[in-house]
Order: sequence, then structure tokens, then C-alpha cells
Amino acid sequence: MNKTKKILTNFLKNIAKIHYGNSVLIISSLGKGNNNGYEIGKAIFEVCEHIGCKVNLVVQTPRLFSKPMDHIVRNSMMENYDIVFQTDVDKLGHDPIGAATPYLIGKNKYTNILYYRKAKKEITAYWFDVSDIDKWLNSIDIDYEEMGKLSIDLEEKLKKTKYIRVISDGGKNQLKLKVDRTNFPRSDYSPKRSIKGAGGNIPFGETLITPDNSFATGSLVVDGSFYNELEENTVIVETPITLSFRNGKLSEIKGDKEAETLTHILKTVKKQTVRMAIKNKHITKNYLNNIYGINEFAIGTNKNATISGDLVIDEKTYGTAHIALGRSYDGDPAFLHCDLIVKKPKIIFEYYSGKSEIIVNENVILPTQT
Repeated sequence: MNKTKKILTNFLKNIAKIHYGNSVLIISSLGKGNNNGYEIGKAIFEVCEHIGCKVNLVVQTPRLFSKPMDHIVRNSMMENYDIVFQTDVDKLGHDPIGAATPYLIGKNKYTNILYYRKAKKEITAYWFDVSDIDKWLNSIDIDYEEMGKLSIDLEEKLKKTKYIRVISDGGKNQLKLKVDRTNFPRSDYSPKRSIKGAGGNIPFGETLITPDNSFATGSLVVDGSFYNELEENTVIVETPITLSFRNGKLSEIKGDKEAETLTHILKTVKKQTVRMAIKNKHITKNYLNNIYGINEFAIGTNKNATISGDLVIDEKTYGTAHIALGRSYDGDPAFLHCDLIVKKPKIIFEYYSGKSEIIVNENVILPTQT
């Protein structure tokens, strides 16, 4: 545990910028699975207490996203904390009040109190799930300055980008995405993520955008991993899955057992959503439509991350790409967020200027072309 506390202390003090007097809430699950998140939660508690924070650890029984979160957990999220850590993000259930009546900021809707308070810049929020403690710790013990420079470069390029082309399976498949200019690109790389309204999932190591979810066209081969929210585990893809998109929506899934699993997940979430919509008029067709829409595109930038069966680490692996079906970080609602990872993509940005640039090739993020 000494190694754990040493790495966590460096992250919390120098990256999350936690300092004396901060008010910190830690939410962990206990009673099912490996309980690694609870162990990390306790370690964070001890480090924050040593720093001089006002810190509270709330422990609940784990539950699927289809189940409502514990009312004590939700009520704790509403209290006046500066910083919130969810150590078992996929075991906390959903916010039933937000699902019934989404929280509004302008036209943006939020179905989770944590994301809503984060968007209002009332808290800094971090969330993660820990399948393998050593691999997770290694992925946060990285050169943040180097990753920060890389991430800033990608952010700036995305601001100028109109279309993104993701070429997979050695060039046999191509997916074209359109950048939604109302949704800004962001990275999770550096101490700037410690300001109110920032944070993100840990480990850091992705630069992402919420694309225009009515546009996606073409096909993509997923050969890394994806998360099974129904069984709370990461699926390593042994037989690649081919996803086809038309008019922004997933139209076909081809593959073997992994493809069958993905199909089952989407169908099950759709059925659950339909049942919930019967009881609640605020669960609109958007919840169903977003299940099959691409509501995240991201590039992995973490050189200490490896695809190893822990989705929160897999998706940060340097030189990879992933898309997500379901809810977005910009308010698109759904009872699903399914990241799907491509191990060796070729990524091309097409700029508004008419120029295009190869951004990633053979797991290398290329320097700016001159």
C-alpha cells in the first residue's frame, strides 16, 4: 500500500491539485467483485486526510446502471463538496431524479447530478473503475507534461476540423464523422483539469469530441475491447467486430461471439429504456436513438496504458481510437455509454480550410505537418 499511497499522493497533490482545506467526497462500492475501487477509495481518503482535507467516504452496495443509485449516494453528491471521486463508476446505478426530469443548463440536458454539478462548475469530479490495481497505478504514474503538450496540439487541431476519417482493418473499412462545432474538444491530461467544472475519468489519456450524431457514415472494425454494462466487465475482442453506420446510426453488426454480445447489450438496453419510458414521460425517443448513435470519438494519448481488459485503461492506450455509443459528455441522454476500441487506426482530420492531415498512423500520433 506504500507504493499506492506514494503514486496517489503525487497525483492528488500535483495533478488534481488537492490541497489543505478542500472538501472531498469519495464514493465506493463494497460487496461484489474484487472491491479494488473500495481499496483505492480508502487510500485516497487517507492521503486526503493527511493533506488536511475535509474528507468523507460513502460506501454503497454495487448495482447496475439500470438500477437507481442509493439515495444516500445521490444526496451526498448534492452536498457542498469541492471534489468528488467515484471509484466504481459503473457500479453506482443511475440518477432516478435526473432520468425523470433532466437537469437543464440552457438547452443541454443532464440525467446525472454529478455531471450536472460539474457542468455548472460547482465541483471537480473524477471517476474510475479498478480491475487491476497495479496496471491502474502505472497508468496514472506518467509524464503529464509530455502528454499535455500532445493533447493541446490535438485539441487545437480538432477546433479546425470539419470531418474525421477513421480507417481500420488495414484500410478495408472507413468511418466518416462530422465535428459538431457546438461541442468543444477536450482532453483530460493536465492540472488544468483540477479547476471547478473539470476532472474526468482516471487514468487520464484521451482527447475527445462529441461528434454530430446524425452524420456518421461508413464502417469501423473494433478489435480492441469494449465494456459490457450488463455484466460489469470488459470484453476483449478476439474476433474483430465490423460496425456499419448510416445517417448517423448503427445499422449493422458483424462478427462472432463478441458481436453477439454487443448486439445483446444494445437490445437489452433498448428494451429497458422502452419499459422505463412507459412509466416516465420525460424519457423521450432521444434515449432510444442515442443507443445507436456515436456520441464520442477519442484518441488515446497515455503511453503507460495498455489494452489488457480494463476498459478505463484500454481506451487511453497511446495511438488507439475509440467511439462510444449512447450518452455523451455534452448532455445527449441514454442508459448506456459503450466505448469500442480500435487498436491500430489511421486517423485523418479534414479541416475547414480544405486541407487534410494524417493524425494517427500505426499507433503513432504524428507531429503537426508543415
